[in-house]
Amino acid sequence: VNVDSSVRESTNQGLRLGANPASFQQAQAQVFGLMEGDSYPRFLRSRLYAQLANQGAQTESSNQSEGVPLDQ
Repeated sequence: VNVDSSVRESTNQGLRLGANPASFQQAQAQVFGLMEGDSYPRFLRSRLYAQLANQGAQTESSNQSEGVPLDQ
């Protein structure tokens, strides 16, 4: 995930002044927004996610039919 040039420059400037917990706040917020609005929804629509979700549903269904508690 790429951050825009202004956020990148702001992060670089903050790091030159000395790294602290706030140094990456803008970049973190932008990356989170990009993931929330683009990457994660695309993942949810992907064939890989569908396969994993189907696999999990089959395992849960199999466990329930065998009487295995879900918390084990």
